[in-house]
Amino acid sequence: MFDRDVRIQQTAYEIWAGKGYPHGADWDHWFEAEQQVDKELLKTFKPKKPRAKKAVKAA
Repeated sequence: MFDRDVRIQQTAYEIWAGKGYPHGADWDHWFEAEQQVDKELLKTFKPKKPRAKKAVKAA
């Protein structure tokens, strides 16, 4: 399993536990956790800079 999936799973469980272990709202908790984890991951995401093009010398 990917680290993201594990983090979502743990966060969803924490949300579920925090709401008193209600029955039947598992997907709601999962999607809420997914949004939280993705928001955290985007904060740490650093896109790669495109490589500079080499100048072509005229012949």
